[in-house]
Amino acid sequence: MSKLTEQEERVLNICVNDNRCDELIRYYWESVYGAVFRALKHDGNRACAEDAEELRDDAFVRLLENDRRKLRMYDPKRGLSLKNWICMVAAQTVRSYLRKKDRPGQVRGGVPVSLGLIREELIKPCHTTADEERRYEAREKLACLAEAMTQLPHLERLVLQLHFEDGMNPPEIATATNRTTNNIYQILHRARNRLKKIMGGL
Repeated sequence: MSKLTEQEERVLNICVNDNRCDELIRYYWESVYGAVFRALKHDGNRACAEDAEELRDDAFVRLLENDRRKLRMYDPKRGLSLKNWICMVAAQTVRSYLRKKDRPGQVRGGVPVSLGLIREELIKPCHTTADEERRYEAREKLACLAEAMTQLPHLERLVLQLHFEDGMNPPEIATATNRTTNNIYQILHRARNRLKKIMGGL
């Protein structure tokens, strides 16, 4: 049986009982990122840091949604530490994401859209016709994404821009916009799903 440390018990209680989850998110931030990245690599996917960051955000949303239901399900008597429980939820989030055929980040015919990978294509030197074609496709995807973002509500567009263009993480965005980190995760999650629907129609 795994026992909670005093610190873990405190951050868990504050999150579950008072809905103040910023400290829990900070406490497990790196662990969840590592779990997500390992799950992506394990399934043989070409993962960039940006993909892992998005899925880390989704894992926290899954953990905290529905009145923190997944977090409330944690029981130390089952033998898992709280950290391992949270990392297990993160790995499940990645597996659920990878099973979706129309997952966020996919547009027209399953072409993946990841800002990190698009940027890589745009800065690579072009030596062949194939390189030029890849760069052209990357520019097209970026234009498509920029157009889709103009259709988002102001707050969702702002949060996405702060996250992707300015490189701010959700806790930093929460501080800058005077919101909770949990709220920023929810906004990012909604914005990505809305972008997927918009881009599916483009």
